[in-house]
Amino acid sequence: MIKNNEGEWRTETIKRLQKQLSNCDSAYYSKVYEIALDFALNTDRVVGPNFYFRVVNDAKRTLRRNKPNSPSIISLYMLSENGDEEIDNPLIADYATPEQEVIYRQSVELLRRACSQKHKHSVSVFYSMLEGYTVIETAKKLGISDSMVKKLRSDIIRLARIILLN
Repeated sequence: MIKNNEGEWRTETIKRLQKQLSNCDSAYYSKVYEIALDFALNTDRVVGPNFYFRVVNDAKRTLRRNKPNSPSIISLYMLSENGDEEIDNPLIADYATPEQEVIYRQSVELLRRACSQKHKHSVSVFYSMLEGYTVIETAKKLGISDSMVKKLRSDIIRLARIILLN
């Protein structure tokens, strides 16, 4: 894509993104190209021939940043506290395969059981992590100290690593 000026780079990038968006089969990459196209259409800053790669990488980064700050295997498939309903997370659920969902559901269940054997608040802290609550919000909700929530969170993450590596 050798062009002489920013307008041509931008136009070429927009055409390329539109073509890839229309030909894309993956829900994840459809979302990436959609975000990248939105960025390309709404920005005035075109920085040269690598503009296309920059907007696609920015879109991928945006998707990664919008995920919950919990271990990735937990965040890909989540359960509510009663264990029957799924917590809605469209960014993740759109591109998890059925096999991944089964693995994630089993991993979450193993982790939930392991948490329930640790401390009486471990399961509640676990679900608050999945729902995206901060340490302070979780502490207020459960009536325990911030440091206790931090300790329980680190225990849960350690448990998750052990479960996921086996």
